[in-house]
Amino acid sequence: MTTFVLIPGAGGQASFWRRLVPELRSRGHRAIAVDLPAGDDSAGLDAYADAVVRSVDIAGPVTLVAQSLGGMIAPLVCDRLDVEQIILVNAMTPSPGETGADWWATTGQAEAARAYAEQQGRDLASLDDPWETFFHDADAQLLAEAKAGPGQVQSGRPMQDPWPLAAWPSVPTRFLAARDDRLFPLDFQRRVVAERLGLEVEVTPGGHLSSLTQPVAMAELLTEGGPRGDGIEEHSVTADEVAPETKGVTAELLGTVDLGPELDGMEGRRLRLRRFTFEPGAVFGPVHDHKGRPGIVYILQGTITDHRNGVATDYGPGLGWPEDRNTVHWLENKGTVPAVEVSVDIIQEQARPQ
Repeated sequence: MTTFVLIPGAGGQASFWRRLVPELRSRGHRAIAVDLPAGDDSAGLDAYADAVVRSVDIAGPVTLVAQSLGGMIAPLVCDRLDVEQIILVNAMTPSPGETGADWWATTGQAEAARAYAEQQGRDLASLDDPWETFFHDADAQLLAEAKAGPGQVQSGRPMQDPWPLAAWPSVPTRFLAARDDRLFPLDFQRRVVAERLGLEVEVTPGGHLSSLTQPVAMAELLTEGGPRGDGIEEHSVTADEVAPETKGVTAELLGTVDLGPELDGMEGRRLRLRRFTFEPGAVFGPVHDHKGRPGIVYILQGTITDHRNGVATDYGPGLGWPEDRNTVHWLENKGTVPAVEVSVDIIQEQARPQ
């Protein structure tokens, strides 16, 4: 069992971790969510570090999980707690003597965020829209909760303090970077983390608030190690795993296009668009293939776990996968909210929707 001490980013609210904490506890771990003095204009980095230490009311080793601004704070408590590991999540990585206010310009964050928006074809005005920056991968329920909430308050005081350590602590450190982080884009984090910590980032689903928007995938990453390959969380499953039958899945046919008149050699084939809704605990099984009906899947909401070749992979909003003659898999929603995907595939004229 691991004791995770969860340090939030700007806004400093322990409630940021409200979706991740139950996922960690359900896996048999302790989770301590920290409140930081974000609204206190007299509180600098030392006061933030004090708040973390006061939150830990048990003896023994802990793993620090630091979100965004929390990356400046976690190293400051390593000589005051029994820290066995630091896990940085979409975090700031300071250099000795650098202030948080200077970090943005020193690292080139603004230029990186703008370049990523241009790469995606997004309106550059969206860079100033917090809902587009932070909640673009949130499900409808979370987005409604956030918009109905009181908003966050963050004093600029801790950003004025030079980071006081001479070097990063000699503590094993991992860095989890979200694939679609619009504030700290993935390529930006790869560069900064390599330069400052000498680490390769582990790529996760979601955006900047991935621990809030993708709690199932993040809990798996935190408790079972990092992802393999470039970008989607994967974890091993047993070779003799048997996929259950389909349950809790609703399929809606949105439209088809007869490809025969459109493309030479495509007579008798149609392009099909469907939307699938997976209720919590839903399964799309049993194991099936896609021979003769290649396609692409895109996740709109929630997290869907794809089981294939002995590996289970979690996909969140904004992510997806191709399906071709080599695809043999089954799907499930292990989360607590409905998951929604859209599927586009090519089918034979006589084929029936599945």
